[in-house]
Amino acid sequence: IALYRGVPGEPTTGPVATVEGCVIGCDPPCGTGGRGAGIGVTWNAKLVAIGNVIHHYWKGIGTFGDSEAELYNNVVRDQLGWGVIASGNSQMVAMNNLIARNGTTGLSAWNPGVSGMFINNILWKNGTSIDEWVGIKTGIWFNVSPTTFPLSNNLSWGNDNFDACTGGMPNESPCTPLAFDGVDGNLVLDPLLADPASNDWHLLPGSPAIDAGPDWIDDQDLSRSDIGVYGGPYAPALIDGLP
Repeated sequence: IALYRGVPGEPTTGPVATVEGCVIGCDPPCGTGGRGAGIGVTWNAKLVAIGNVIHHYWKGIGTFGDSEAELYNNVVRDQLGWGVIASGNSQMVAMNNLIARNGTTGLSAWNPGVSGMFINNILWKNGTSIDEWVGIKTGIWFNVSPTTFPLSNNLSWGNDNFDACTGGMPNESPCTPLAFDGVDGNLVLDPLLADPASNDWHLLPGSPAIDAGPDWIDDQDLSRSDIGVYGGPYAPALIDGLP
């Protein structure tokens, strides 16, 4: 899915879309299933994405240029490259997403021009590629200031090289570990996912992600929000094919 641009010089004509409950990708033996990004938001486009599954593409969900996106309760898994990135001068709110087993970067504020917030996301075992052809191999690659781009109540675990880092260049220079664990509610702990091999992203009893979101976000039962794709107010009835 690509949202491109409006009429040049007429900013109000930029494309606007809500993408909800879609599956973009295909299981092996399809291979990667697609090239480019599963959802790409460019120029002055605006996206709201809720409860989608993007898998086995080259890249997951990306914002570019001056675009805007709100991402809630999406599963972005098993890409060859990165999972979710905000780049250029784009704005991105990413909340309660599950970003797992992507080849390079799980979740990224790619450069200092981006704005938005990353809250309540699980980054699990990203960095499966043999190299860094489109991103640093890490759970979170964060190249902005957390004072202007909130990074809170995320859980990062088992990612290659780093669970959270800043700086560096893919295949050129390593990034630097980011002060993350225990900062602003962020965690580096095993989330105790039910059955990742079957893409069951429920949290097992005792998971550190249960009720670990910020106190201003509730789950649908009005309890404090869980971190991950089954938490928060927008969690759909079916996620990655499972209730």
